[in-house]
Amino acid sequence: MQSPKSISTSTRTRDMILCGLFAALIAAGAFIRIPVPVVPFTLQFLFTCLAGSLLGSRRGTISVLVYLILFYYKEEDLNFFSSKGGSSNG
Repeated sequence: MQSPKSISTSTRTRDMILCGLFAALIAAGAFIRIPVPVVPFTLQFLFTCLAGSLLGSRRGTISVLVYLILFYYKEEDLNFFSSKGGSSNG
């Protein structure tokens, strides 16, 4: 039988992995565009909503905050924040 401390540690580890996974999915969703006549639509919106609904409000918020922190610190290095909805070659 596991001690309460090891259960808590494994739960925290699982939460960190899930938050990181959804942060990566949100970033990868910028490269997948769905052609809509009026506005450009990427899968970032879908993955953001999925993070909130599947992970819950606390962990979903953490996932989006990790993604936004990536934007804040690596805006010039990461191409998935371009206004064209994906990598820009130029």
